[in-house]
Amino acid sequence: MTFNPNPNPNHVGFSGDGPAVESILRGEYVFPEGTDPYTELLMLEAAVLFSSLGKQGIDDWVHSHDFQHFWLYACERTESSKSQLHFGHYMAGAHDKEITKLHVASLNTIRTTETAPDRWHSSVAVLLEKVFGERLITKLHAICLLEADFNWLNKLIFAKRLEPHCIHHGLTPNEQFAKSRSCCEEASLIKNLVNDGGRIHHNSSAITSNDFDQCYDRGCAPISGLAARAHGVSRQSTLLMLNTMQHMDYFVKTGFGLSVRVNPFERT
Repeated sequence: MTFNPNPNPNHVGFSGDGPAVESILRGEYVFPEGTDPYTELLMLEAAVLFSSLGKQGIDDWVHSHDFQHFWLYACERTESSKSQLHFGHYMAGAHDKEITKLHVASLNTIRTTETAPDRWHSSVAVLLEKVFGERLITKLHAICLLEADFNWLNKLIFAKRLEPHCIHHGLTPNEQFAKSRSCCEEASLIKNLVNDGGRIHHNSSAITSNDFDQCYDRGCAPISGLAARAHGVSRQSTLLMLNTMQHMDYFVKTGFGLSVRVNPFERT
């Protein structure tokens, strides 16, 4: 489905922060002529979600115990950050109460002001072998390494806080395995059981795969922002995440080192 908000995209905004968003979430928006019917249904559903989830909202304030609970037990060998701020920096800081407060105050200031530091706008793409020895570019698995504190803040808000919020309101069905404490084996087993049930009862069915795969920078920001707001995420946290990703510079890391930014107007 192509997301076509309406004849004037500025109504929704490129990050789901346009002037029409509040009225859409309240269910008061009058859709202009020419609005895609499926997009209209999607926005109406956002209003339904917001009526039960969004008005309560989730707590997106960062607390010291949140910071310490994660970083005291993080894996120091995890690689991230083009700025060279390693996991070990945050793990060491988590052992001291005053340094922890400094990190927490910094993250809360960034989130409240919706202003990301410059280093958050750089990420590192790494290509990993899916099969040992198979190095064809089309057979490699791409992962994107964000700044460690930016990545953790998103996990805290959009996973640790948002997931229990949705479960509490009954929005996470048992067949949904994109959640914590679930694994691929369980999802594969359920898929096979569904197929077997369809064959036994002679029901027509189909399974499709919807995966961002290597297109982590191709998400539709307007509908992502609207969906996050409808589920109870604050405007500040939503815009901080989306705007940072929209202005992200992607660098590739290979065995030859890390790529550099090239000025297309510079003569060599």
